[in-house]
Amino acid sequence: VPPPLPPGGPLKLVIPEDPAITEQQQEIAEVARTPHAQKVSACLAQLRLDQYFPALIENGYDDIRSLYCLTEDDLLSMDFELHHAQRLLQWSKANATPSTN
Repeated sequence: VPPPLPPGGPLKLVIPEDPAITEQQQEIAEVARTPHAQKVSACLAQLRLDQYFPALIENGYDDIRSLYCLTEDDLLSMDFELHHAQRLLQWSKANATPSTN
């Protein structure tokens, strides 16, 4: 038996809207749908680092080629765990061509 409803009916959760966050999230979502960003997403998924996709997109790393320019400090500033940063940097070093270094 469910508990009785409070006087006035069920509670309603009201979350104030923050237009700045909503616009930023919308922009990130739009960028994330581009073919270049999807390649970044696939790469991160292959490395089991897909949880960092939003941080990379938010910081402008929305193209595979941009990943070759990352440093350990860049990744740590985006809250990568050290061993995860090192995994991505190792991939980057192994996959960068001379023209992308």
